[in-house]
Amino acid sequence: MTQNTTLDKLTGSPAVYTKSDPAYKRIEIDLRDRVARGLLAPGAMLPGRAALAREYGVALATAERAVANLLSDGTLVASGGRGTFVASLGNAARPMIAIERPAALGQLGILCTHAPASTWNVVVINSIERAFSAAGGSCRFLERSDGIQPATDIEAAVRSLIDTGCKAIIVDALHWGVGNLPQIDFGDVPLIYVTSEMMRPPSLNVYHDNYEAGYHAAKHLIDQGCADILFVAPFTRRWGSERYDGVQAACATLRGGAVSVRRTPDLDVAAAIADDYHHHPDLGRRSITEDMGKALPTGIIAANDLVALGVVDALADRGASAGSDYLLIGFDDSKSITRDISTMRPPLEELGTEAATMAINAISGTLTVHQVRLRSHLLARSTTNSHRSGI
Repeated sequence: MTQNTTLDKLTGSPAVYTKSDPAYKRIEIDLRDRVARGLLAPGAMLPGRAALAREYGVALATAERAVANLLSDGTLVASGGRGTFVASLGNAARPMIAIERPAALGQLGILCTHAPASTWNVVVINSIERAFSAAGGSCRFLERSDGIQPATDIEAAVRSLIDTGCKAIIVDALHWGVGNLPQIDFGDVPLIYVTSEMMRPPSLNVYHDNYEAGYHAAKHLIDQGCADILFVAPFTRRWGSERYDGVQAACATLRGGAVSVRRTPDLDVAAAIADDYHHHPDLGRRSITEDMGKALPTGIIAANDLVALGVVDALADRGASAGSDYLLIGFDDSKSITRDISTMRPPLEELGTEAATMAINAISGTLTVHQVRLRSHLLARSTTNSHRSGI
């Protein structure tokens, strides 16, 4: 076994694991522990089997056996083609081991920078609350109001939470660029940011990696034979650029760099569209208009699911069908998009549980990790199931 893997670390708690336990059993017990403490909350998606095998440093079959045992007793549930999830509290099996709770965690302050809270914010905040409450603490929630300078607003809100006795603060800033977030030292009260981009030290930060999501979206298409990829993005924002950078990296490195990639619309057009993109119902159609006269690519990656939906409609007018004439994938697993579009789902539940874990460790004086990077989950649906020869 390789050194310094997660599985190696599991042997260091003799009250729970022993070296004589087989690897799959140690993984099974560790996952039960994470469920019991709320670090994997009800409804949270479990990483794929291959990802678990890499995390624990074991063979794929070993990870699959551990998960199979949790599925068989109802701790986890499989949802046909979508993935494996933590069961609801009513269905989950009782944990096999007793979990010691950290003493005197006190109160955690949670600040949401988006008003009203979006679906993403709600999932993250609920996950934070479940994990922190399961560890013995309580939570106090505050939602900012729009119309105030971001840095000033956040600092004032954080100080108000500290004044109520909060021992740590988590700021859910998924919808803000990190350049707008203040890096302020609040003394003994740790401040943890949950973001869609990486923050530079010394900030405590849990974020999901848009570059990696773009890379794996492209890899998914390339693995199925796509030889040319079109990236459709009417956004000039950093998260869109990071996704495109990841797509470019995959095309440059996989299959010997033989996969071509281009972006539409051009940045000037993208900037003009982006001015009202939140309010335009036909975003994807507008985005791909200038590309309609060109040859249909074998693979299309849309900057998000709303763009993907418009692309499907626009190309349907041209007589082309996603999953048959071309492959298509988007990002975000938007619940408002009802069609069967492949997507990269952000790790929302994991963002919340990791932020709560960081807060617990900071309060208890055991914090060793100051930044956590999380990967999106690939949800492969009909738009990347090829039915034509050559893809």
